[in-house]
Amino acid sequence: MPSLGIAPLLDAYFRRRFAAAGLVQASVPLDGGATTVQCWRFPPEASEELPVLVLLHGFGPPATWQWRRQVGPLSRRFRVSVAGTSYGGFVAYHVARLLGPAAVARVVIASSDLLKADADDRALLRRGGAERVEDVMLPRTPERMRRLLGLAYHRPRRFSFTPAFVLRDLAQYLYTDKIEEKKELIKGITLGDEDKFHLIPLPQEVLILWGEHDQIFPIEKAFKVARQLGANARLEIIKNTGHMPQEEDPKRFNEALLNFLLPAPNSSL
Repeated sequence: MPSLGIAPLLDAYFRRRFAAAGLVQASVPLDGGATTVQCWRFPPEASEELPVLVLLHGFGPPATWQWRRQVGPLSRRFRVSVAGTSYGGFVAYHVARLLGPAAVARVVIASSDLLKADADDRALLRRGGAERVEDVMLPRTPERMRRLLGLAYHRPRRFSFTPAFVLRDLAQYLYTDKIEEKKELIKGITLGDEDKFHLIPLPQEVLILWGEHDQIFPIEKAFKVARQLGANARLEIIKNTGHMPQEEDPKRFNEALLNFLLPAPNSSL
């Protein structure tokens, strides 16, 4: 009988954390049914009094893997519609820009180099020891999986001792579905021609969260993005974390989110 593997067990556990927060999985048809978005959200009978928070996950693992340490604390203050960071930050910027402040009151962009250009890809390839970005971001072997984890986490030493069969199981479970579509996503977030896209300031208040030791999108790009987004944007660096600050320091990350999203207490009370 074949082994169940570690990845499906982790997936089931992470899904259970979402369900424990009161969320249910749903499919939302768009464009007359031409496109379907898979997400987690509160059921229709849930309270409408809480403000809505949409979490957009990053490239690679699904939302249940990337936001598992946030969904519990946030669900107590928001009706969370989880669709999760990194690539999700690109989506968040464009949604806020398209819909405006009437639909999107505040914006959080975490670990997302909105100014990513060809030179940034070349630097990533040097750090990742690969010839193509897809070889870094879509690992197919235990060695590539270990290399990606080393880039994503500030303290990746624990992965140095992870058995190869576990890494192989994770790579196969997380990075074998819709490969061609994911390759197109990788190409789509590179700003090859700055004349075709201008990162303009948003009218909403914007919080930019970034890991101090991010090796996917290095910290110097955080300051450039913050400057480009203008006076309404503020940057908060999460110390001693890499590209996954919501995973490496969830307490600090969650505090930053809540302090930004929730109204300040009335000092007169």
